[in-house]
Amino acid sequence: MKVLITGGTGFIGKNLVYYLKDKGYEVFLLIQEHEIEKIKEKNINAILWKDLLEKNNIEDIYGNAINKIEVTIHLASYGVNSLEKDLDKMLNVNINLSLKLVENLYKLNCNKIILTGSGFEYKCNGKKLTEEDLLYPNTLYSAAKSSSIALAQSLAKIKNIKTITLRLFNIFGEHENKNRLLPSLFLNKDKNNIPFTFGEQIRDFLYIRDVVSAYEKVLLKDTFDDEVYNVCSSKEINIHDFIILATEKIGIPIKNLKFGEIPYREGEPMYIVGENRKFSEKFNWKQEYSLSKGIELMYKNYGEENEI
Repeated sequence: MKVLITGGTGFIGKNLVYYLKDKGYEVFLLIQEHEIEKIKEKNINAILWKDLLEKNNIEDIYGNAINKIEVTIHLASYGVNSLEKDLDKMLNVNINLSLKLVENLYKLNCNKIILTGSGFEYKCNGKKLTEEDLLYPNTLYSAAKSSSIALAQSLAKIKNIKTITLRLFNIFGEHENKNRLLPSLFLNKDKNNIPFTFGEQIRDFLYIRDVVSAYEKVLLKDTFDDEVYNVCSSKEINIHDFIILATEKIGIPIKNLKFGEIPYREGEPMYIVGENRKFSEKFNWKQEYSLSKGIELMYKNYGEENEI
């Protein structure tokens, strides 16, 4: 199967590219010009965004290689990293680029797309969140993400493109940005004073290998029903205990952890846990990696991950 991936040089994208290539899929990345040399070094098929959006017949550029791309997996986004705060870029990447992608998929003769949402789009209600719960994004990123999904779904119907949306919760694993929780813990493991919030926030963590297997389940079942599905563990743990679990795996003395030294972010939701029953039953998917095993594998591979 030929699969086109946007955001293939990001956290989830890198893991998905390697996973699908190992499984025998023919993977194409939709990338910006500045990424092209890195892609060539890894012998990965690439299509430039500007060519897809600006050229009427991109087969003149890429030849028959792009024929019969069956599914597009849309991962490209901006703002999930707390350091990404450029509002114009957030709107352009999450909304405008998503719509342009859907608008131009006909050039690849591709009529199926997997959209990617976030569990932080939901309104927190202190209960496990289902796909029927109200959306009430309380950050610019989650608001842009929610808007982009709704607009892309609507445009796809007009363009006769079949969709499915996977709404991801707290994902961790190889290739995470260094400022995220576990990578920052790994980098500071030798310090005597590692500051955190009190860690009372309750979250739903899932290891990246379980996430990429969820995407493959969709590819194998070939179900594009315009529905939204939560992809999560459905198991709650507060961030304090998640950090303690991680320190046990990597050998950090608990006395070095300074909980309460960092304030909570304004408006930070205290309970974000999803219900995965809809996706699990539809696609016969289940979590294979415990938090403990995921942290262990991530730490083992840290600093040695292949880079796209």
